[in-house]
Amino acid sequence: LPLHELMRAKHGFVFVLIYIVLFLFVVIGIFNLIMAVFLDTVLSDHVARELQDLGARSQEMEYDITNVIATLASGKRVVKKEVRQGICQRLYRLCMRRKKTAFR
Repeated sequence: LPLHELMRAKHGFVFVLIYIVLFLFVVIGIFNLIMAVFLDTVLSDHVARELQDLGARSQEMEYDITNVIATLASGKRVVKKEVRQGICQRLYRLCMRRKKTAFR
């Protein structure tokens, strides 16, 4: 007979209940630890990839930020080198809408 069966026969149902609870606690704890390590690895890889992508697009971001600041400072659309569809035009339209509604 297995050990837990002998202990059940000797100590009764209370031992079985305690044994099951402790067994589940250990199994779920180990599974939780494995999942935490897996998720930590995945998230750190994602952050590293995101930082690498931001570094690769730093020139474009610098251009966009400079264009938005110049547009907001002058009050009209500032066109540099090229006009790209994107965040600059959306911010400009938003600012112009707010400016028009502020004077009404």
